[in-house]
Amino acid sequence: MDIAPTLTMYQGTNQAFATAYMWWFFLIQPYPLPEHMIGLDPVFYFRRFFGGLNKTPGAIAPDVMHEYVRAFSNSSAIHASCEDFRAASDIDLEKDKADEVGGRKINPPLHVLWGGKNSVGSLWDMLAAWREKCAVSVTGRPLDCGRFCKRSALKSSWRNFVIFWVEDVRTRIPGTARTSSFLKSSPKRPHASSPQLEPKAAAVSAAAVCAVYSANT
Repeated sequence: MDIAPTLTMYQGTNQAFATAYMWWFFLIQPYPLPEHMIGLDPVFYFRRFFGGLNKTPGAIAPDVMHEYVRAFSNSSAIHASCEDFRAASDIDLEKDKADEVGGRKINPPLHVLWGGKNSVGSLWDMLAAWREKCAVSVTGRPLDCGRFCKRSALKSSWRNFVIFWVEDVRTRIPGTARTSSFLKSSPKRPHASSPQLEPKAAAVSAAAVCAVYSANT
């Protein structure tokens, strides 16, 4: 969600991307530079970091933000975060380049979602970028939010997820029910307007999806 292929993004880096996504280039600096600088005031860093990405006021509740900050405000978590980005700019890129040279592409169908208010979708043609990496169909659309699609646009994210997975299973397993039979609104749920999977249908759908994708990966 809300990302183009990493190799594509690094190869297409320009001033606009480097400015909007400065942490991609800050966090990959050699240890201990970013760890030390973040550690001086992790609360400030994390709130500024999330604030710049969110772009949907109120999407992250204060208690949720407090827990994020608490979990991140220790040296081990900060170091792990930096190492994650270092790997993405190092060994991950090497593997991506090897796949590109070898003509290896993603085999399962892909449905791409991204924040319409965030930077990635405005800097790259998301569907075109992923179609270059996939051997089969790529679908997708922007959502009315920033980076955090699952929190800022939960209903749209969930509905896209269900429709994509169930419809894809239908194309592979004859006789599988249409998406509409899996979706319903339940007044017993906290978010009654959000599409929900009936328990039995959810189990059948999940099992079918696992079986199909296990056979293709």
